[in-house]
Amino acid sequence: MRGVNSRIPSLACVLLLIVGGAAACSSGGGSSKPLTKSELIALGDKVCSQSGKKIDGISSPSGQVTDETPPAQVRKWAKPYAALADILDQEALALGALTPPSADSASYTKVVSDLRIQAEYAKQAAAAAKAGNAIAVQKALASQKSSNADSEEFLTGYGFKVCGT
Repeated sequence: MRGVNSRIPSLACVLLLIVGGAAACSSGGGSSKPLTKSELIALGDKVCSQSGKKIDGISSPSGQVTDETPPAQVRKWAKPYAALADILDQEALALGALTPPSADSASYTKVVSDLRIQAEYAKQAAAAAKAGNAIAVQKALASQKSSNADSEEFLTGYGFKVCGT
């Protein structure tokens, strides 16, 4: 995930981000008043739910990329990994727009930063797949998975029901 913006959009912008209207919230001013824990969880889970639905809608080839996957088959994964990267970027943008309670700011900022990192690994996987490089795809996906562990633990421990699962 990525670091939290210095400019926090209003709640209306956050809701627009949730439904895919990122352009409407470009650097708009808004309240930087921290959300309550329950508000953060509710809005965050809504963002994650929307992202999950988009991820579930990605059409991908059958099977997995292994060392033995032929380059032509590996290339078929380029678009699904690119789509995943876009969704993760959007999710990180929307989650980063939320202002957590002050006491939880550092942990939440790390979660958003980790999500940005996961999006970058998905982009690396997409580029490697486009090149037909199965080993590089596997490396990127393994890095993506390991970057997610701490965030998942924080999110589930904090009380999120959708994010982190």
